[in-house]
Amino acid sequence: MALLNKPKTAPTALFGSASAARWAGPVILAAFFLCGAVAGCLTAARAAAPADDALYAGLRDYLSLLTRPETGRLLGHAFLGAFAYHLAVFFLGLTLFGVAFIPLTLAARGFFLSFAVTAFARVFGSSGLLLALGAFGGPTLLTLPCLLALGQAGLSSSWALLGAARGLSPKPAFTAAYVFRFVLFAAVLALAALFETFVAPPLVSWLAGRLI
Repeated sequence: MALLNKPKTAPTALFGSASAARWAGPVILAAFFLCGAVAGCLTAARAAAPADDALYAGLRDYLSLLTRPETGRLLGHAFLGAFAYHLAVFFLGLTLFGVAFIPLTLAARGFFLSFAVTAFARVFGSSGLLLALGAFGGPTLLTLPCLLALGQAGLSSSWALLGAARGLSPKPAFTAAYVFRFVLFAAVLALAALFETFVAPPLVSWLAGRLI
């Protein structure tokens, strides 16, 4: 009888079954990321003239940094870019706010990534897509799966906190597995930052010299 009367966790109570709850997190995060990516693409396409737009100014500064790299400055920029979203998701997963703000963090990541790629294409035409691939392809290939996996873990953790607050689940949010997962991903993020610092600049310079 105790098993039959076992309280549901917050996600299970919301989605109706454990299986649905397990699938809901990744689907929600992917949907928010894609919505952010679409919004970023449309914003870049409809923005003011690239020479006058503030977002494009930041992109030009980044491209200049890649083609004429200052290693120390670029390394700091790369580590900040690699870790910012993941740290936000990690700490949001330890709060009730993570239920709402983790998906929004994924949407923001999708927005700025898509904006940058679309901006490259708008300024440089089809060649811009290859430049964007050289600049963002390697780091994104490493960091995005980590962000999605960490987002799922953070969302589950935040749901557990919400469930505990509502008396639905006694499961603690802060666990060794949660921290270990972030530490493991941090090694991958560091690799992505090193790639952006030491591999992307010569690659983008080589592409720019042949495409622009």
